[in-house]
Amino acid sequence: MDIDGHLLMLRMAAVPAGLERLDGAALAGRARRERRQSQAVTGFAAAAALTIGIIGGLAPLDRPGAKVPFGPPVALTPLIALARG
Repeated sequence: MDIDGHLLMLRMAAVPAGLERLDGAALAGRARRERRQSQAVTGFAAAAALTIGIIGGLAPLDRPGAKVPFGPPVALTPLIALARG
């Protein structure tokens, strides 16, 4: 098998006209898929955060010893407001 001869024939062959657009089309398709996937993940994260917020907001805080995940305990809130005032 004459490799040099085959490479010479390959070099002499005409290049198809749409060859340079092939890579661009593949990259554009990949970019569209990645954008759809990122939008889906962002939508899922937003829905999960909203659901967690709604569920956390439904918890009753008027019972004694209720815990607030962030900030001071509910029983101390009026005292803190007076100290700032």
